[in-house]
Amino acid sequence: IQETLSASYGYLLPLAGWLLLTAVLYGWITGPWYVRRLHDIGMSGWYYLVSFIPLVGTILMIVWGVKDSQPGSNQYGPNPKGIDGGMYY
Repeated sequence: IQETLSASYGYLLPLAGWLLLTAVLYGWITGPWYVRRLHDIGMSGWYYLVSFIPLVGTILMIVWGVKDSQPGSNQYGPNPKGIDGGMYY
C-alpha cells in the first residue's frame, strides 16, 4: 500500500514544500513595502494578511496600492510625499 501511495501521491510533498516556501518568501519580501503603503493611507499593517487570501486579497492590495496618500500626518507618521494637507503643486 505504501508503494502505491508513494507512486501516486509522491509529488504532493515537494509541491506543498515549494508552495509554503513561496508564500514565506512572498511575505518576507513584499511585507515591509505593503505595510509601509498601508500606513501611508492610514491603515494598520495587519491588513497585509488579507493579501494571502486568493483573488480577494490580490484585488484589495491593488486597490489599496493605487489609493492616494492621506494628506498631512496620521497616527503612523508624516506623509512621505511631504504634503501637509495643502494644495498639490
